[in-house]
Amino acid sequence: MANQEPKEPFGYQKPALDDHELATKLERVDELVSLMLDDELDDPKVTELEGLLMESQQARSQYVGMIQLHTDLMEYYNPQSTLGAASPILAQLTQSVDATAQPSETPADKS
Repeated sequence: MANQEPKEPFGYQKPALDDHELATKLERVDELVSLMLDDELDDPKVTELEGLLMESQQARSQYVGMIQLHTDLMEYYNPQSTLGAASPILAQLTQSVDATAQPSETPADKS
């Protein structure tokens, strides 16, 4: 009898990347995110990072984890520098909320 590969269970999908290829891509994401955090990421590398993030859920998860770790470490080891710092991302969020919000009475207005 010839060696037949076992049939995959119903609904099973083989991963798009083999383990070695995925590991290589995740290592590259690590390198590019580190460059980004050091403010050394040029335009071609930004494009490369965006491509890696668009094609892989694992790359996106790694990116989010690295950014969260960086943020946590910055806040822990340098809390005074972040107290009065304006966040461009939070500023955009509050601008969009302010533009759509209707004036309302707050508990502070009642007193």
